[in-house]
Amino acid sequence: MLSARNGGTFPLQRIKQVIDGRDAKANDPHGSREMPVWGDVYRTDDGQPQDLNVRNRIEYLLAYLQDIQRN
Repeated sequence: MLSARNGGTFPLQRIKQVIDGRDAKANDPHGSREMPVWGDVYRTDDGQPQDLNVRNRIEYLLAYLQDIQRN
């Protein structure tokens, strides 16, 4: 539905900012922006610098979300 609601184009940058926390809204209808318990998965160091690890995981998630869109 993300692409369909945006004229057939996946809003990659906007979704990335929502996922990484840069688009945090004070009145978020989904509640607190605190990372849930499984958030440790995004902070685990797999031998790469931690911030690169997080960026890679976000990129994989974005690619998945973009891939499952129906235009």
